[in-house]
Amino acid sequence: LAQGLLRGGVHRYTKDRLCGCCAQYWRRRTMYMLVPLTVLAVLEPLSDFQCDLKSLQLRSKNGDDIQFSKTTEGDTTTVTGVMCHNVETVKPIVRMAEPLFGSDHKCEAEGVPGKAKHVAEGERVEFTITVVNGTATTHTYDFKISRQSSSDDAESCKVTRAKSAAQDCGYAPMIEKRRQQAATDPNKIKELVKKQLKAAAAAGDE
Repeated sequence: LAQGLLRGGVHRYTKDRLCGCCAQYWRRRTMYMLVPLTVLAVLEPLSDFQCDLKSLQLRSKNGDDIQFSKTTEGDTTTVTGVMCHNVETVKPIVRMAEPLFGSDHKCEAEGVPGKAKHVAEGERVEFTITVVNGTATTHTYDFKISRQSSSDDAESCKVTRAKSAAQDCGYAPMIEKRRQQAATDPNKIKELVKKQLKAAAAAGDE
């Protein structure tokens, strides 16, 4: 404005131009005022964040999927698993819910076994996983996993729970390789023949 006056160009700074400058100023100021409001709108749902397990699987060290069911009472979930008699180990595979970047939430699972646990035939293993958000406990999972004996009903350990293709991703090649190895193992073949002969004899007695 001062430069315009010195140049004798007062007429250049008409009412329209001054109004245009004011409009531009208020547009910018309004934009700067809306930015914090936008951030608040994004961060507002963080108060509803649930720190918990997003997904859970039970697998053997060879990748075998293990059947389990869950019952929840309050902040405690009991996980009951059934291992087939030919599955020797079990390990929980957990995936945590992820808070939005920049939030104060720190969702972690404590007590997850570092390696697969061995379970003898007819025995049971128990352990607990605690979900914490910072220092606060948000949920507790009590695991009770039993391994069948050779005389138990195999239908009880059959995996019937719903699962996604993503959960099997990475395990299928491992399981297929082990299946092919078992198909050419003489000891496995003998064991299979014995089971078939035993089943045929039982059917004949009936």
